[in-house]
Amino acid sequence: MSTDLSFVLNTDSKTTYSNKSFETPPCELFLSVEQLISPVMPNKGTSKRIPRPLNSFMIFRRNFNAGIVAVGDSKRDRNFVAKVSSQASKAWGKASPRVKKFFSVLAEEAKLGHQRLFPEYQYSPKKKKPPSSLFNKTNKA
Repeated sequence: MSTDLSFVLNTDSKTTYSNKSFETPPCELFLSVEQLISPVMPNKGTSKRIPRPLNSFMIFRRNFNAGIVAVGDSKRDRNFVAKVSSQASKAWGKASPRVKKFFSVLAEEAKLGHQRLFPEYQYSPKKKKPPSSLFNKTNKA
């Protein structure tokens, strides 16, 4: 499946990769590039927080999941998501540097698109609460 990625590798982007290096994707794409890099939007009834931009593995996993569904291997059991995540993780670990670079470029483009969609977004992680345990409660008394 050949996909034109010239808009992904535009000259405005901060990437230094040439258009020739990704004229054809180094792996099969089961979704369009636009679908791969579009941000995950929260459901209307849920929180109003802005989602984080997708990283290279998240984009790879989105494509991987679409491939599983495309070949019809999507038997939905209790462990389906966990199994697919595990398979995607193993496939990512075995992926060539060229494939990882390709998804890294897509992640950079997703980040730029995210900045255009949500200019007010700023990553602000929440501090983790210390784990409360019986041991801590009994020692304070």
